[in-house]
Amino acid sequence: MAEEIDLRFLGEQIRRLQGDVRQVKSDMAQMRTDVGGDLVALRHDMVAVKAEQSRADGRLEAFRETVDDRFEQQIELIKSSFRSLSQEIATFRESVDDRFKSIDGRFASVDGRFESIDGRFDSVDGRFEQQLELIKSSFKTLSQEIATLKKN
Repeated sequence: MAEEIDLRFLGEQIRRLQGDVRQVKSDMAQMRTDVGGDLVALRHDMVAVKAEQSRADGRLEAFRETVDDRFEQQIELIKSSFRSLSQEIATFRESVDDRFKSIDGRFASVDGRFESIDGRFDSVDGRFEQQLELIKSSFKTLSQEIATLKKN
């Protein structure tokens, strides 16, 4: 009997163990299904993320090209503006140079007039000197005649 109890106990233990094994197998199958589904979902999400990344890369590349084009346009605009300003400055410089030449000509003309006036003043001064000498001579002659008259 002792052997029967042990066999019954062992049989019962084996049945419990078999039930536990079936439960573990069922849980493992469920986990495989869950993990497999999660892996499929994860792979799907990865594909979606890669697609979004590709779209973002495309948009970023398009934006970079747009920015590069704008910078090129700005550089060309600056170059064009600089050329235009350089031409305007050159034209203005020529105009100023021409005006200075004109002013120099006017000063030369004024200098000529002053020299002419100096010549006239010298002429008038010479005439005054002659008149002064004439007045002195006349005054001397008059003084001599007055002295002669006084003596007589």
